[in-house]
Order: sequence, then structure tokens, then C-alpha cells
Amino acid sequence: MEFLLTSTAGYVENRIPNALIKKYKKVEVRYCSNFEEFDKRFSRIEGTWLSKGVNHKMSKGQIQREFPNGAEGHFIEINSIEELLEFKKKVGNELIITSAFNNESIPAIEIYNYYRE
Repeated sequence: MEFLLTSTAGYVENRIPNALIKKYKKVEVRYCSNFEEFDKRFSRIEGTWLSKGVNHKMSKGQIQREFPNGAEGHFIEINSIEELLEFKKKVGNELIITSAFNNESIPAIEIYNYYRE
């Protein structure tokens, strides 16, 4: 399985030797009840909601749009618990298994290398 790598303090993922840099779909979600609310509040600074991105929709009471190839990240292939444990040993930090902050359909591993609570 392919995971997006991140790190709590940033930039650790740049030093993982077998990580591949890839583009992926960025999903932007905003806490507005509809497109018109976004436009009223933010269009002077950001443009209208429909002027950027694709696949504009409502989801769980929020507005959402996608940017194909709109983000870039470091990815690593891990296919077993044993590989995951070996990876943890190599990086020397705790790991948080989560999803990408800007696309919850992409599995991610955060290298927990700094206090963030």
C-alpha cells in the first residue's frame, strides 16, 4: 500500500531514501453552507468558489472542490506490518497512521518528531 509521508515538525520526509515525490489530488473543504456564502465572504480576496478547481459539491454541510495534481508529496510503499515496523525502526520516531490532511482518501504516515498537542 502506498502512503503519503508527513512529519510533525516538517522536512523529515525529505530524507527518506526510498520515498518517491509524486503529485496527487488536493481536495479543498471549507466551512460554508453553500457556494454563495463563500462568494459573499471571500470572493474579493480568493475569487468565486466556482472560478477555481473542479468537481464542486456540497459534502457533510460543507463545500468542496478538487485540484487534480494540485499537491505534491513524498510517498512510500509499505505492504505489511513487518515493513511498517522496519520503517519505524529506520526513522527512529513514533508513527501516526492517518490520512492526508488535504485528501482523506489517501492513507498517510506522519512521522511524529515534535510535540503538537
